[in-house]
Amino acid sequence: MLAAQLWGAAPDPSLGPEYGFTLRSYAVLLLWPGATAFVTFVLALFGVLSRKPVK
Repeated sequence: MLAAQLWGAAPDPSLGPEYGFTLRSYAVLLLWPGATAFVTFVLALFGVLSRKPVK
């Protein structure tokens, strides 16, 4: 919600309350996949670094 308030314009009130949840910005649509990819990368990196080397 904070990202939507910062980056997006308010939805049209004429659409009514049944309009549903909206991110109100295409920039926020890029934030979620980027954050997911970053977390996945960090977890995979920690997994690789925590393994003991094979002798």
